[in-house]
Amino acid sequence: MPIRASRRALLAFLFLALAGAFAACHTAGGASVDANRWTGKTVYTRVGMRVEPAKKVAGWHMYSTNHVGLPKFIPAGSKFTFRDFGRNRANLVGEDGALVELEYVTRHHPDLTFDTWLERQLSETPTELPGDLSDKEKEAVAAGRYEVGMSRAALFLAIGYPPSALTPGLNDAQLTYEVRRFNRVIFQFDAEGRLSAIQH
Repeated sequence: MPIRASRRALLAFLFLALAGAFAACHTAGGASVDANRWTGKTVYTRVGMRVEPAKKVAGWHMYSTNHVGLPKFIPAGSKFTFRDFGRNRANLVGEDGALVELEYVTRHHPDLTFDTWLERQLSETPTELPGDLSDKEKEAVAAGRYEVGMSRAALFLAIGYPPSALTPGLNDAQLTYEVRRFNRVIFQFDAEGRLSAIQH
């Protein structure tokens, strides 16, 4: 009996150790978020986001991969209440009562945690556009539209950021986004940081 009991104790210890290791990996992979920091807070989108009808909930869904060809556009500066979290997901509620589910895809962001990705997408203070944007750029940002001639900053405000798995550096001469899954668009910038070509 003592031997069996010690074996049970050892197995229980190993199980707890493995569970702890899994939890640590889960955190290191970027899935963990400080829920107290976000839950219940009023937040504003820092950049434009495109979403599609959600499959599992009534509302809208966006992958952190940032598919810029999705049908519904949420402009920079939109106001939400941060409702709660699920596994790799954050749920926002808009002023119209609609749910927007943000799903973080770890493998597409080797340089970001879920929390730092959220910080890049959302602000706790109202979003203000830079004063040096041209009227044409402001129109593009408000519509979630990209066009040759706009600045890098205007592009980010209009459509958000590319996944770093496709574009490691945001200051690279080329930025690669996904329009939809496996359907990509490449933005080429000139020496002045202006969008010079779009390759579909």
